[in-house]
Amino acid sequence: MIYKYLLEVKYRTFFSFIAWSFTMINCYYFKETLLYVFMKFSLESNKNNSLYFLTTDVAEVFIAYVQLSYYIANQTTIIFMSYQLYIFLSAGLYIFEYAYLKSITSMITVC
Repeated sequence: MIYKYLLEVKYRTFFSFIAWSFTMINCYYFKETLLYVFMKFSLESNKNNSLYFLTTDVAEVFIAYVQLSYYIANQTTIIFMSYQLYIFLSAGLYIFEYAYLKSITSMITVC
């Protein structure tokens, strides 16, 4: 009986890792667009339209792109995994426990 639950947890973890991998690949593929969107919000206060990096090394731009991709992929995966945990736990809860878990999950998703 417990084998079925462990198998489901294994599959959900595996699918979460696959989702993170695809999200990371897509974020890196659209790295210039994502960087533009994130830089646009930071430039609103400066009113300066210079959307370029001042770098001293070629690897700095690559590392900035990879860190941006990791950040977005991790944030998206946290939301996805909290949803997976919510769905896994909600099947065996009472109504008041379900409402409590729903409020906790919505707070985690918003924060």
